[in-house]
Amino acid sequence: MKTYEQFVGEILAAAQTAGLQIYQNKNRLETRSLDREFSFFCTPRAHQQPYQTSASMSFEWSSVLTAESLREREEEAMQPPILSVLRSAADDAMKDEPCTQLHIQYEFEVAENFQTMTDEINQQLLTIFRQSMGHTNVPVIKWELIIQASGENHISKISAQQHWSIPLLSDSGLGPIMAEVSDVLIAISELPFIKKGMQ
Repeated sequence: MKTYEQFVGEILAAAQTAGLQIYQNKNRLETRSLDREFSFFCTPRAHQQPYQTSASMSFEWSSVLTAESLREREEEAMQPPILSVLRSAADDAMKDEPCTQLHIQYEFEVAENFQTMTDEINQQLLTIFRQSMGHTNVPVIKWELIIQASGENHISKISAQQHWSIPLLSDSGLGPIMAEVSDVLIAISELPFIKKGMQ
């Protein structure tokens, strides 16, 4: 099984191979549980600052995964791995292979003259997702709106969230995921309602 460090290296390498520029990468350690979290932002390498479209990615790595990855080889011949013991006490819905959840959030700024066109923006984003993704794991669009006294809606913030279950024993499949993120970010940046430059 991969270690935390190996998985971090794998996800960063996949992002770079897909043409993504990585920035603000962070490692967090919860001191009581020893659970870990890795996160970073990325944007297509050709994009210039300030980044109007980007994606944030993160995954959590429990202390159980750390113990499993570090002790698995030494203890395999003597006793079942820690995760196997936990699975036997859980329900049948748990998978045989350990995994972690990769969280992806697309973030983008909307130009001022489009901030009331919520229906149009929603349709264009859904079209991009359907054209760029050959699967059903389409991001969920999240809206933050400001409602004026007149009843008019103005967009405060939009993001689109997606989650992948990534196996830690077999091929992670990170390459196609990162290539898809790059394609989606490029396609979103070309939409007419995206804020351009310093406007």
